[in-house]
Amino acid sequence: MGNLILPRTEMICHGPNIVQQQLPEVLLQHGLSRAFLLTTPSLVRNGIAEQVERALGAAHAGSFGESVAHTPRDVVLRAARAVSQADVDALICLGGSSVVDLTKGVAMVVAEGADFESMRIRYRPGEVPVIPRLGQPKLPILAIPTTLSASEYTAGIGITDRQTGEKHGYVDAKVVPKVVFHDSVICSQTPDALWAATGMKILSDCLEMIVSNRAGRFTDLYAFEAATILTEGLPASVQGAHGDAGRLDSRERLLYAAYLSLSVVLNSSLGLVAAIRHQLGGAHGVGHGEASAIVLPHVMRWNAPAASAGYARIARSLRLDAQDDDTAATEELIRHIEGLIEQLGIPGTLEAVGIGGDDFAGIAEHVCSDMSIANNPRPVKSPDDVIEVLQTALK
Repeated sequence: MGNLILPRTEMICHGPNIVQQQLPEVLLQHGLSRAFLLTTPSLVRNGIAEQVERALGAAHAGSFGESVAHTPRDVVLRAARAVSQADVDALICLGGSSVVDLTKGVAMVVAEGADFESMRIRYRPGEVPVIPRLGQPKLPILAIPTTLSASEYTAGIGITDRQTGEKHGYVDAKVVPKVVFHDSVICSQTPDALWAATGMKILSDCLEMIVSNRAGRFTDLYAFEAATILTEGLPASVQGAHGDAGRLDSRERLLYAAYLSLSVVLNSSLGLVAAIRHQLGGAHGVGHGEASAIVLPHVMRWNAPAASAGYARIARSLRLDAQDDDTAATEELIRHIEGLIEQLGIPGTLEAVGIGGDDFAGIAEHVCSDMSIANNPRPVKSPDDVIEVLQTALK
């Protein structure tokens, strides 16, 4: 017995140049006429933001092009003021996870006010998470992702408090984007390193969902399929082994995997990898993709005493040379993941991204306040558990 929370995305528009072809029509279909665009300085510089503005035409009600990594509170407030001063009935996010979080955060602040402390999730190991209810209606959001973060499919919002260096979580189902555009031409402009790293981020999400204490048949269907697509398709999507057409096709297929990876996450949960990457990002500016790839093999080995059966199922589903013994199959999967990270050229140690042992205590303390660890297969009981993992990932 139980309940399934179905994906809340109403429409996915997919194909090369789909934004140019369908964005105005989709707005009309949803009764929207004045859309505000939120994006990053890099997408302003390379002209992608201007392309979207032109596609909007008369429906373009303004833009904010100052999104920065890990979504600091002050940036959310600046963007919310810009939106409040415009006459808008929709928000459009163009970019990766930080822009998506910014747009969700703006929708939250415009509707609920700016008391971040009263709205954020609170958690400590062994306690029940406290998740405030955010009841006000929200501006509808349309998303044009340029990475594989998949945050456009979740109700979660990550916003960093720059004073403490901690990334706080917020949740509201009403901020899940109604429409998502999978445009492989727009995504072809994303640098290979960023694309590959965010692909490893959602691969780690799939693995964490499968071994989560809340895993189930429904979420497994999505997570196993996504993991297969990612492990097979990531190298071709960045190395251009099949030419430009093959690269575009690979990127569009991986956008499908992104949908599968997180659209049903409310029925399962993530784990220690997600919690660590949140705090490596908030306090130290490490990208979520790089952080996930660096710590994933080490978290898997730490989790193995409690999760080897789940990891072995993944190894066999990927048709690795997995033995009947779950422990051996788990190690085979971890070696395969390590090989994929090396093949993609992603940094393999914390030291390589500027994290040292002196940083561990602060990171670990913040991780233990992150609700992502609540259903990790091996319980995270204290900061010492987190430090144990970080030490193995240092060099």
